Amino acid sequence: MLNERFIFFSHCWPRSGKIFLEKMALSRENFRQKVDKVKQSVDIKDVIESTGARAVSGNASKGEYLYHAPYRRDDKASLKINTLEQVFVDYSNKDELSGDVLELTRLIFGKGDKNAMPFFKAVEWLERFSGTSVAPRAIQPAQRRAAGRVRTSNGERFVFVKATPVSSKTHPANLDYISGTRKISLRVASRYLHVVTYRDTDAEFEDKMNGFRYGIGSKNDNGGWEIRAASQNSDFKMSLLAKGITTYPGHPMATIGHLFNGQFDYLTRLEIVGENQPFHPSIVTNSDSLVVEAAKAIKRNPDLKEIKVWHVHQDNDDSGMRSTQAFCDELGEGYEVYTLNPLWDGFKDLNKCWTDAPADRISKLKSELTGIVQARPKFYDTSATAEHRRFQDKQRDDRFNKPEF
Repeated sequence: MLNERFIFFSHCWPRSGKIFLEKMALSRENFRQKVDKVKQSVDIKDVIESTGARAVSGNASKGEYLYHAPYRRDDKASLKINTLEQVFVDYSNKDELSGDVLELTRLIFGKGDKNAMPFFKAVEWLERFSGTSVAPRAIQPAQRRAAGRVRTSNGERFVFVKATPVSSKTHPANLDYISGTRKISLRVASRYLHVVTYRDTDAEFEDKMNGFRYGIGSKNDNGGWEIRAASQNSDFKMSLLAKGITTYPGHPMATIGHLFNGQFDYLTRLEIVGENQPFHPSIVTNSDSLVVEAAKAIKRNPDLKEIKVWHVHQDNDDSGMRSTQAFCDELGEGYEVYTLNPLWDGFKDLNKCWTDAPADRISKLKSELTGIVQARPKFYDTSATAEHRRFQDKQRDDRFNKPEF
């Protein structure tokens, strides 16, 4: 019926009707681009955890995490997300709710009724979402503070207490995580990592540590802390205070910059190339959702805006590819972006290859990373069309995969 009205309009007033339809088509195309962009740049895990929800179980290699649905009563934790495909499924609903990050956002704001939040409003909110914005607080009983537990006036569950630089006096369990699990030397770790003390306000009064917790963290550009609460049973990751990217300035003569998803990938590269501090400027995004912010920082930072070549140490998954594409799109024309993930093919990221690969593979990785300038990585020409970019990728993949390489 709607199409018939527009056709009638164009027949009655040919000139104005044609212009109207052209504008409408253009508007729809722009909106589709907006939708595609937020789906590529916003991580579904970051959105659900902005409500305060935390995964009750997960399988990082499969990208699967289970949560209590934050938009309704859910005692059994029946909402599963997949970060590789960026989708969710709510198994407890008899209609089996499912969808992407946009549908989840509408459910969260609508408290289970996605129709309560218009589709375009969800797109607008996700455009502003940077990892610091928060959705409405999770409402299910399993995540409410029970009576008799520690409370704070600001309502935050985790409260920052202090941060102490990593040193030889750091608790052996933390040192073992850094040097044993992550294979980062004290020489490098002491320059960048801290033992962060924070308090869990949901801890029981009988908690032996009185709610105090300890994690390995690094400071970001906004003054917040990116924490890994490492232990034998958990590798819980979160942000304390403000979330943001972390920028490390390089030498004034540097002509190449490096982009990392996580702090330990950054530290791994320093270990491999034998640097205590980077010769090339480096940015750690601390989240796939902050790659756009990283690109904006490059263009506005006087120490970075002249760096026109960037090497991206992305994860070997769909999320890594999407975030790299978002980084390229935001940089725009005039930049060359190379991805180095073929060098750790078969592993999730650079640090995982560093810690788990056999000795001969590690030796090869060292040789490639220390000798690489602009050869072999995949290339993203930010001024190229998507079709041309795929053609370029195939050419470079063919060269990279030669038997003699």
